[in-house]
Amino acid sequence: MKELKLKAKLREGKGKGFAKKLRRDGEIPCIIYGHGEQALAATVLVKDFEELEKKNPYGIGVVNLEIKGKETFWSIIKTVQRHPITDIVLHIDFHHLHKGEKITVDVPVKASGIPIGEKEGGILEQVTHEMRIKVLPSLISSVFVVDVSQLKIGESIHMKDIDIGDAELDDNPERTVFHVVTPRVVEEVKPVLEEVLPEEEVVAEGEEKKVEKEEKEEKDKKKEGRE
Repeated sequence: MKELKLKAKLREGKGKGFAKKLRRDGEIPCIIYGHGEQALAATVLVKDFEELEKKNPYGIGVVNLEIKGKETFWSIIKTVQRHPITDIVLHIDFHHLHKGEKITVDVPVKASGIPIGEKEGGILEQVTHEMRIKVLPSLISSVFVVDVSQLKIGESIHMKDIDIGDAELDDNPERTVFHVVTPRVVEEVKPVLEEVLPEEEVVAEGEEKKVEKEEKEEKDKKKEGRE
């Protein structure tokens, strides 16, 4: 795992108005915190953070925050808050790390290879996209790459089957991560059409009902005469 560097500077202002001004000036408000430590308010440049994201596409990795006039903070990006529409970064939380202290992180999982079952007509589905682990900062993996090439139709890979090195799984070991399923067949439901009678049959049916009505009226007249 490579360590990344990012320059930051401390800030004193706070509040939404101050944060908006920082963003207009090309800076991102952030906070640095650790266990039993006083949180530090800081900022990083938007362009510097964008460069870091290019080097760290999965968002997992140790970042050395270089703060002028302060020590270098060995940290990990814990949370990145983004605007729901523009996707602009609004705020970043950095967790200050200490060597020898395990931390809990969610590491992305990625598939490698083409399953045997997919070649047989099945479909590979990824059910779980992250695994929660406890690990020493120096041993953090940015992503777990899992070989799925041996999966047949109906077979699965669970969390307990994935090699996570010296990390400790802090998740459900029985949780399915990948499986190959049979394609779902959707039966076509044809609309039920009303039977359309030929025109001659429609006319004949109408005449038949007319005759029945006349016969009934005749019977009713005879019955009234007897009465």
